[in-house]
Amino acid sequence: GGAWALAASLFFGGRGGAPTLGAGALLLGLVVFATHLGRLYRRRRRRALDVHMPFALAAVVFGLIAVGLLVAGLLVGRPPADRLWVVAGWLVVAGWVETAIQGFLYKIGTFLTWLHRYAPVAGRRPVPRLEDLYSRPLALLGWASWSAGVGLGGVAAGLGERTVMLAAAVLLGAGGLAFAINAARVGSH
Repeated sequence: GGAWALAASLFFGGRGGAPTLGAGALLLGLVVFATHLGRLYRRRRRRALDVHMPFALAAVVFGLIAVGLLVAGLLVGRPPADRLWVVAGWLVVAGWVETAIQGFLYKIGTFLTWLHRYAPVAGRRPVPRLEDLYSRPLALLGWASWSAGVGLGGVAAGLGERTVMLAAAVLLGAGGLAFAINAARVGSH
């Protein structure tokens, strides 16, 4: 409800404390989600983290930071041209959304490929495990590079520093390349 409340309050002019209440509700919802996600993974029987989990955890952290900046900016009345909004927007799009998409594509894309290619012959001949369809070390290297690039990109957006932006772009490119290589590897099955 927080996202809808925030969007509706901004659509109708954003007067009073309605945008801040909507953003606060969004932040509260994300905190509840993050807490639930942490509890699920602490209670699971399998101790090793699936490859999508570092992406999911990083996405949640970026989302918490972005929405926290949104709430703070609304509370103190930052003007529309303030860099804070660029940083928050960057962390929502590149940090929260794109990082989550990468992670869940590792899980969903790999499973659908395995299901299409190997499920019909499972039990009649040896088939690879899901983890055998991609390179886990490359995926984790890509996650680290992508996450560092997102964080550095947020710093660059806040400072307006061109050199930092270029460094962030290199890290994001390396993370994206690692993902593309693994996606091609999964697709080759």
